[in-house]
Amino acid sequence: MIDALLTQLRARQDSACFSFSKQDGGVEVYSRRDVLQRAVRVATGLMDKLKCDKEQQSVVAVCIKDGFDLLVCQIGILLSGNIYVPIDPCDPRLDIIIQDCKASLIIGEGDRMSSVASIEACSTSTEHSFNSDLTLVSHVFYTSGTTGTPKGVVVRRSSLWSFVKAKIDRSQIQPNSRVFLGSSFTFDPNYGDTFVGLCAGGVVCSAASQLIYQGGLHQCLRETKATHICLTPTVWNMRGTGLLEDLKDLKEVSLGGEQMTNEIIESFRGLPIRLVNTYGCTEATVYQATFCLDDYCVDISGGISLGRIIGNPYEGVCIGLREETSNTTEWYSNECAQKPVESTGKKRKADIQLEIVMKGDQVAIGYLNRDTLTKKQFVNGVYHTGDLGSWQWIYNQSSGIWNRYIRLEGRLDTQIKLRGVRIEVEEIESNLSKCSPLVKQAIIVKTTHNILVAYIEETHASSTKDGDIYSVPRSVEIALQSYCKKVLPQVYVPSRFVGISSLRAYTTPNGKVNRKALSSISNLPACLPLVAGVDSGVGIGSDDVLSPVEAVVAQIWAKILSINDKASIGPWDSFVQLGGDSLDAQRTSQALVETIFSNVVDDQVTNSREDCGWIESLREDSRTFGEIQGPFKPLILVSAPSLRQYVQILEKELQNHGSSLGHVLSVSDEVSTQREVRDVDVEKKALYVAAADGLRGAVEVFLSPEFKIKLSCDGDVDRNQRGKSPLHIACANDHLSVVKILLKAGANCFTTTSGKIPASHVAAANPGPNSCSILLLMMDAMRKRNVKDVLMVKDGRRQTLLHAAARGGNLETVEMLLGLVSTNPEKVQQRLHALDRWHRTPLHWAVLNGRTECVKRLVAAGSNPSFRVRPSVANRSTHLPFETALEIAVRKGFKE
Repeated sequence: MIDALLTQLRARQDSACFSFSKQDGGVEVYSRRDVLQRAVRVATGLMDKLKCDKEQQSVVAVCIKDGFDLLVCQIGILLSGNIYVPIDPCDPRLDIIIQDCKASLIIGEGDRMSSVASIEACSTSTEHSFNSDLTLVSHVFYTSGTTGTPKGVVVRRSSLWSFVKAKIDRSQIQPNSRVFLGSSFTFDPNYGDTFVGLCAGGVVCSAASQLIYQGGLHQCLRETKATHICLTPTVWNMRGTGLLEDLKDLKEVSLGGEQMTNEIIESFRGLPIRLVNTYGCTEATVYQATFCLDDYCVDISGGISLGRIIGNPYEGVCIGLREETSNTTEWYSNECAQKPVESTGKKRKADIQLEIVMKGDQVAIGYLNRDTLTKKQFVNGVYHTGDLGSWQWIYNQSSGIWNRYIRLEGRLDTQIKLRGVRIEVEEIESNLSKCSPLVKQAIIVKTTHNILVAYIEETHASSTKDGDIYSVPRSVEIALQSYCKKVLPQVYVPSRFVGISSLRAYTTPNGKVNRKALSSISNLPACLPLVAGVDSGVGIGSDDVLSPVEAVVAQIWAKILSINDKASIGPWDSFVQLGGDSLDAQRTSQALVETIFSNVVDDQVTNSREDCGWIESLREDSRTFGEIQGPFKPLILVSAPSLRQYVQILEKELQNHGSSLGHVLSVSDEVSTQREVRDVDVEKKALYVAAADGLRGAVEVFLSPEFKIKLSCDGDVDRNQRGKSPLHIACANDHLSVVKILLKAGANCFTTTSGKIPASHVAAANPGPNSCSILLLMMDAMRKRNVKDVLMVKDGRRQTLLHAAARGGNLETVEMLLGLVSTNPEKVQQRLHALDRWHRTPLHWAVLNGRTECVKRLVAAGSNPSFRVRPSVANRSTHLPFETALEIAVRKGFKE
């Protein structure tokens, strides 16, 4: 492989070798000389820096998403005889992967990383020879792991070389071919296709990752004149506007990683482009089989989903179906017949589902540092995929014969594929189990709408009937979703978190959870709004009210999702959490474009010709291709965390067209002036609501180290919380357990509101049954801060705790405060007759607020109803006329 690679790089030195489409436009092209020179410098730099020898390979992790530097690193690491491990800088599991693979060096631009230039600077060799031993390890790619930790698949050079040769031959890749890398650099198709293009003598094409995922792929394919591309159906559907007929150079589109839809198949009908369905596992190097859909085929029983057909294996791999009970395997062969003959028995052979297994040169060594798992999955050179398959006869209309293929049926275990990414649901469940304050048990399923749903048994369940499913509080849902975002890749994060009283109602006879039954639940409970109780102290601020633009979008959401009360949709609600799926997103996007189009056409005087043009173009594209492209593509809607963030994403997209959402919707464009919403804003809002609702589990999760909500316990609040900290809100709502959590986490008991009211005074004024316990906790926290006489701590109104308790009318709290100084008559009198800024005593406030029982207790303790201050004092600091407590009582008509 090394010899073939170097031979191609040394040939035609001035010809193009690598083409890269930049994010800001334009294409960079590098010659074979450019690639070879830099790759050799990287290789020799690594050899000198790591002191490589033939006996010991080092792991080199690469943290570069795309571009020329990534390419030369991939080639340089291979030439140097070291092991390539790609790592995503945005992956929360980054440190786990680095530690597991024991990387000797990390190449990238972040902390602890070495730049590509610094590696090249280490090169001191003028002569170089590279080890071509095919038994060396080529690379390690990480996939999802059932234990909650990703697992690395170790692949030899010989396996990579077997794949490269097989694909070059099967896909007819020539020196004039241009292979476009359509996968992320952390997926092995990116790495495999890189060497497919290089070893065939062709041109490798790539683009900035953001460009591919933001609808620019079609333009990139046209600019680079790509002939071959391999990617997932999801990414292909995101390619952007444009007709397939415009891609004159494109010869083959290979789609894999998830099932190809019939809509995609139909879109290629009659075009001179080969559409190939690929199947494979990282454990057997990239892809292992292909099925070309050039000829329309039907099965013996009248039609199947062609996207499930595995197809012909590559030369370096054999694929078969294993019968576990008889310990036998039937391997695929290119079997064909004029007419298939089925076995006569109780069950057709084509209906029997068996495990798909593989053997051959492409099969990997095993899993890094996972000997037990390796022995289980790799048995005597045969890899057990865990996929289920059955035999399927397919009729080829062009040849007139029947071929027998393997049809993919599902999984033996709980592994799923979502948007082309292989996910072990146990990894998500394992991480959710760490949220013990909230989650007792979690089960993850993929619904028929292709979204992840987490069914959770709450630590403190809201329902007691087995099998009941219900909406968990929105602050709980945000806490769990945000936690997942911080410890798992984005695609692993469930779209919904649904409460289930007990999973016992969804278990099989052998005691296992019936995931199939859970995944078939179609009517999920509606997502609750992020609003606390009316009297909770979490007021409705401007950030809780929909702008005019948001209101229009919310109205469309309500219509599509059949939500009768559109006013129930708030700015923090997400489309998916309200029950929307990919089909609903498509309908919503079309409705939004139609609304905009009608507004633009009806008012062409104020709307420019450019507005009419690009909106009409979007509208026509949706009719031609069935899916809106550009800024209104459904994927943006499904991915947006909330209505407010969706609208802001649209705003940014529309700025590229010199327009704004408010303008084309013909409403006030207020949203453009709002500050950008970040995840931390939603998390902080949810923390306040959780504190108000007494959701101690959610508060604990929000205060965990993963969140790092700045000063969340110390009153770092915005104007929408009216100056209250979570501690104030928990005290006001009588939530003792939440107060304990906040104080333990370091909440500052002296933090005051904008009115300079500390949380201790809020607790004293609280009439709830937990008031005394909360106040004792607050007083203890103040003593720990060296406050000697906590009973005389005053707020901004110069009121003591006894003032607050008398005003709130909690007799138990008044009794407790008086009891703390009952042995000292002088102190009792001092507390009873302490004056606030209006020269009023606690008795004044008890009378003013009609707290009869408190009045009686204060008078019994020695408070003087006729107490007066000196006239000179009474005339200072307030415009209120001074009255004694008795005079106030008479004026208010008290009879007792």
